[in-house]
Amino acid sequence: MAAQPVPALNMTLQTLPTAVVALGDEFKVLIEVTNRGAAAAKDTAVTLKVPAGASFVSALGDGEESGGVITWNVAELAPVNGATQLVASLRAPNAAGGLELIAEAVTTASLTSGGSREISARDTRSLRVDDAPVLATNAGVTVAEAGTVGISTTELTSSDSDTTAANVDYTVTA
Repeated sequence: MAAQPVPALNMTLQTLPTAVVALGDEFKVLIEVTNRGAAAAKDTAVTLKVPAGASFVSALGDGEESGGVITWNVAELAPVNGATQLVASLRAPNAAGGLELIAEAVTTASLTSGGSREISARDTRSLRVDDAPVLATNAGVTVAEAGTVGISTTELTSSDSDTTAANVDYTVTA
């Protein structure tokens, strides 16, 4: 007897920006839910928990927020790579730290035996919340054609009082 085809959900969660968001800034959460199974996924509920300290701004695709959870209802994901993309906008807290984003998709498949089977996918992402580094640049130097000038590291400095390991890249243009 052949196995009954059922949905197989897969989920990816991304943020924009991807690693660090500034204190109090808005950021986007991108969710893609894919059905890789041989049967359609019907009435799939997709949820995203709003992390503690963050606040809900908006959700595209008819997403609704209630009690710190954003919910989308996806009527159908076609079999073999049917997909939907969902977007939420959140605001970062005004305190440095980390956010953990948790998203889940759940559907129920009806079985020919008369029963049902819950099928789900889950993904998590971490996002750091931090203030922008304070940058100081040199006052400017004029260099004669074919000349050279030295700039010391004290003239090109950066500081970030709460993140001492912050990296700053310098670009020199001609």
